[in-house]
Amino acid sequence: MTGARTRTGGTGTVSAASDRSWPRGAAGAAPGKAVFIVDDDEDLRQVMAELLRDVGFCVEAAANGRLALDRLGAMSPAPALILLDLRMPIMDGIAFRAEQRRRAELCSIPVVLVSADRDADEHAQILGVDGFLRKPVTAGELVRLVLRLCASR
Repeated sequence: MTGARTRTGGTGTVSAASDRSWPRGAAGAAPGKAVFIVDDDEDLRQVMAELLRDVGFCVEAAANGRLALDRLGAMSPAPALILLDLRMPIMDGIAFRAEQRRRAELCSIPVVLVSADRDADEHAQILGVDGFLRKPVTAGELVRLVLRLCASR
């Protein structure tokens, strides 16, 4: 990313100015790997996608769990990681995760819960996700965790 940008949505913020501490040389570190963002906050989806594209990820996104399940079922190959909001209309993160775990073609995809919900850390444990980020999320936190979880996939 060029310049310092901050985007604020309804429930979260990602600041590119406050934390550029992902590893040097990370740009292009993930060629061909896909990340799927599931969040109802359009601004937040866009800025997370931009940050991840800047380091070489392919990014797909959906505004709720139902749309995500539909799109994930059509993706080939499956993404290396899903970034999942907890509170969304139509199908929330809890219902999405339950359905994802039931589907053989989706159950092996790691999930990171990204939420401002005050009980999100408890939900992360209950849902058995692979990581948790509390909104507001810094750019560095996001990129470092995604790079780490996708390194072996």
